[in-house]
Amino acid sequence: TMAPPGGMTRLHVENFSAHAWFTQIEGSRLFFLFPPQARPLYEDSGRERDQDTGQDYAQKVSPVDIFFPSQRRHPLFKEAKAKYAVLDPGQSLVVPSGWWHYSVALEASVTLQRNFWTVANRGGIVDLLRDIVDGEGLDPSTRERVLKCLDELYEIIMDDDDPEDAELSD
Repeated sequence: TMAPPGGMTRLHVENFSAHAWFTQIEGSRLFFLFPPQARPLYEDSGRERDQDTGQDYAQKVSPVDIFFPSQRRHPLFKEAKAKYAVLDPGQSLVVPSGWWHYSVALEASVTLQRNFWTVANRGGIVDLLRDIVDGEGLDPSTRERVLKCLDELYEIIMDDDDPEDAELSD
């Protein structure tokens, strides 16, 4: 992501139970993180769509402006306890699955971001694929066959208890 000073993301949770990994390449970026248990304080219904791709930017977004929260619309936000981190070039941050996060570029910046899954949240990969299939406009019989294959894939992924994977999760 390239951002000018002040460029920001809305308070959101990554789609499909993904973890998020950020590495700062240029400039600096400030992150605010809120634990998953705080979900009722922030979640709003609906999806935020990327106008260029039509894909979901975020499925769980918050209308809260964390710097100027509305006491009338979001009275519980005052109870929220944020963690924060400033990333400078060469530094990385991992945001665990389910954590709410908001970021703002403190100066012109380039941030590399990637979602990933582990043994703990691996079912989210199939949810991502289902979402892609839903957006493709397939004819009903093809869609049904693809979704059946994805159901089988989900079972295979969830049943995979390879000892090497277990070692990685320790």
